[in-house]
Amino acid sequence: MSKADEQPIDKIRRLILENPTLPIVFFCSTDEIVDEYYMTFFEDFSCDVVTIYKTDEMVFDHEIDIEEYYQDIYEDATDEEIKERINNTTQYKAIRVYCK
Repeated sequence: MSKADEQPIDKIRRLILENPTLPIVFFCSTDEIVDEYYMTFFEDFSCDVVTIYKTDEMVFDHEIDIEEYYQDIYEDATDEEIKERINNTTQYKAIRVYCK
C-alpha cells in the first residue's frame, strides 16, 4: 500500500514506529456544544508529523498561522522581527492527531 492510500489507523501506527521519541498531540474540532457531558466522541482523524508552536495564549501547527498571529499583534513589526518572534517561540516536532 502506498502512503497516499494509507488508512489513518495504519498511518498513525507507522508514524509512531518511525518516530518513537516524538510526543503525540491532539487537535480536536467540533461544532457541538456539550452542556451535559464532559467528553466528545470522535471517530475520524488524520495525523502527520508537524512542528508545534506554543505561545502563552495559543498553540499552532503551521508556521503561517503563527506568523499571521504575530502580524496581527505587532502590526508595525518588520518581517525580520516577526521571524525573530517565531524563532523565540516554544516549538517542537510532534505527531499531531487531528480529530474531526
